[in-house]
Amino acid sequence: MSKPNILVIDVWMPTPDRDAASLRIVNLLSILKQLASKLTFGVGDPPSWRSSENSQPPIQALQEPTIELLDGHTAIAEHLKHRGKIYDLVILSRLSAASRYLGVVRQSAPQAAVVFDTTDLHFLRGFRGAKVTGKINLMRSALLAKKDELSIAQQADCTLVVSPVEMAILEEECPGIPVHIVSLIQPVYGSVQPFSERSGIIFIGSFTHHPNVDGMTYFYEDIYPLLKVKLPGVKITIIGSDPPDWLKESTTDNFVVTDYVPNIAPYFNQCRLSIAPLRYGAGAKGKVLLSLGYGVPVVASSIAAEGIPVVNGQDMLIADTPEAFGDAIVELYTNEALWFQMSENGLEIMTQYFSFSAARQALLDLFDSLGMRLP
Repeated sequence: MSKPNILVIDVWMPTPDRDAASLRIVNLLSILKQLASKLTFGVGDPPSWRSSENSQPPIQALQEPTIELLDGHTAIAEHLKHRGKIYDLVILSRLSAASRYLGVVRQSAPQAAVVFDTTDLHFLRGFRGAKVTGKINLMRSALLAKKDELSIAQQADCTLVVSPVEMAILEEECPGIPVHIVSLIQPVYGSVQPFSERSGIIFIGSFTHHPNVDGMTYFYEDIYPLLKVKLPGVKITIIGSDPPDWLKESTTDNFVVTDYVPNIAPYFNQCRLSIAPLRYGAGAKGKVLLSLGYGVPVVASSIAAEGIPVVNGQDMLIADTPEAFGDAIVELYTNEALWFQMSENGLEIMTQYFSFSAARQALLDLFDSLGMRLP
């Protein structure tokens, strides 16, 4: 068939410099515009740039004439009503967008294949969060999310997940439904500094995302006291928007909290390693992939490493107790040979599984499964 007309609907205007899901959707659009005859992107809520002095969206990929932008629920609904029948494929990104638009898409674009793009399984993150924190409200939200996510997955023509772990969970919960993996998409920047010219440790993650707050609380209270003894004087930099007050007030010469940083490249080009001490979450973790893409090895929890095809001790150090996590940091920080091995292996993993070329092939496989083989 000829190139398809594609409509992608997300919840809000992406902020690719602040969270991994936004970066993924922007990079996904960048690939889709090459594969589509027409590409339209709708955001269900009014985009944040509307209230700024600059009336243009802050995303380069959406400033090109090859992508039509629909800003807000009314614009999407009107567009579907009048032009829904031109689309061959509609991708609904995240549970809230799929819940809101699946019915109207089926009504206004009955000829289109509908793909539910989970970005990650919300119910899985919720169940894990409830188990770790003991918060009943997380369990209630997770139960509701599971009911909705599984229902939408059964109604869609295909569901996208970002990791083999989530694929297995969804296939067990809904046997026989079509599921494909289109994981996070990250540029592979490469390493620009040798081990000997690097110093310090970084953590990166937006603190509007609760697993990051919980992970940093765990690190600061349980791991950092051990690390100050095992690796005295090492500088740790915490990067991410909206850090909680207690974290900002913890800043010292060797424990620096930066808040949001528009350009993180200098940090990754100078640090020796990054950490991902997450206790719960779902999907592949952008903070881990971002670090690997800069050739910076990672010490991670099992949850943070999930969805990434790494071997513990070979490609990454994985630890789930404070003592083991602290020991892993010391080992990787002081062992140049191990550092170099993991830096090189991380870059290879990124190229093979999380690059633009890998995502493009995953999308072509998706198209084929929907009977949309491109010329």
